[in-house]
Amino acid sequence: MALGQGSTATIGSETGYTAIGLTVPQSSSGEVSLGSAGAERKITNLAAGSAATDAVNVGQLTGVSNAATAGLNTLGTSVASNLGGGSAFDPTTGTVTTPSYGVQGNTYSNLGGAIGGLDSAVTGLDSAVAGLDSAVSGLDSAVAGLSSGNIGPFVSDNSVTT
Repeated sequence: MALGQGSTATIGSETGYTAIGLTVPQSSSGEVSLGSAGAERKITNLAAGSAATDAVNVGQLTGVSNAATAGLNTLGTSVASNLGGGSAFDPTTGTVTTPSYGVQGNTYSNLGGAIGGLDSAVTGLDSAVAGLDSAVSGLDSAVAGLSSGNIGPFVSDNSVTT
């Protein structure tokens, strides 16, 4: 259906087409044209749509945009806060700045690097503890030898002479 001088409507009914933003195949009974290429018209005083097949107006789109922006700002602020390391959210650009984590004298700009630095430090501690455990075992053996009198320059047969 063509409305207005110079309007053209060329598409009849269609079934099974994919509409922009939708994944389910759509069907229509045709098109409504209010103008033509280069002579477009706008619809004014359009009530807000409420059903999936209703048209939407700029007021509705503005509401969706504002809600999406508020959600993005909340998410961005939350992400930056949870990252820590001086990270911040810039609502103008929608970006989260890179954090900076200091671990064992090194600086990392992401969680993976910082956790890797911590892992290396823990591995080093694990090796140090294993070395201490070995040293303690050696001391235990030495103390046991001293207690039995079987170590050192003199070996005792547990008899005392005066």
